[in-house]
Amino acid sequence: MDLLQHNYVFITSSVLFFIGFVGMLKSARSFFNFILSSLIVINSIIINLIAFSKYYDNYEGYVYSLIFMVLFSLIIIVGLIIFKNYNDKFDNIKIHDIDDKK
Repeated sequence: MDLLQHNYVFITSSVLFFIGFVGMLKSARSFFNFILSSLIVINSIIINLIAFSKYYDNYEGYVYSLIFMVLFSLIIIVGLIIFKNYNDKFDNIKIHDIDDKK
């Protein structure tokens, strides 16, 4: 992979980071939009780690990206468990009604 292809990867990652960051700022009341936007930001960071690792010809970026993916997969699983328990407690709620319930 030459430098021109790396530039495209970095530009794509920067666009994903910007979209995720703006989504995090815009989703002040919605927990799920905040989580999805933060996952977009994390994925852009993972793309950068892999691209830098490929560019510098070492494997540290791959290892860190695998650690990030495992950790954030566990976070998603915990979030789904919390959502399931919340759904069982309030008996079949809709996602956009979660912020209104106390």
